[in-house]
Amino acid sequence: MVMPLLFQTLAKIASAGAKETDKDNLLHDAAMLRSHVPQLPPGTQKAEILLAYGKMLLSLGLPDEAAQAFSDAIPMLDSAPLRALAGEGLASADIERQLPQEATEALERTDDPAFPMT
Repeated sequence: MVMPLLFQTLAKIASAGAKETDKDNLLHDAAMLRSHVPQLPPGTQKAEILLAYGKMLLSLGLPDEAAQAFSDAIPMLDSAPLRALAGEGLASADIERQLPQEATEALERTDDPAFPMT
């Protein structure tokens, strides 16, 4: 009973945090996720929360932590489009960390052939 409620609560925080523009609120949401995400069992739901958390960390200027969140999410994602989004996030974090080769590798590993090239 507790785990579904925890997933639901963290998913709402992650969703709200992904749209947050106020840095104080964003920091609060990221701290909430950081303290509770490790309690979640592995799976798609946790990966989706980690994906939003990684985006929040990038917005806060924390590319090392964001890269870890995206890296943790990728193996749990079973949807090619979500894997591609996580790969894009990881590549963005790698670029901010001045690791262009790792950014390229992240995109290659998580490429979704269904996405059109622009």
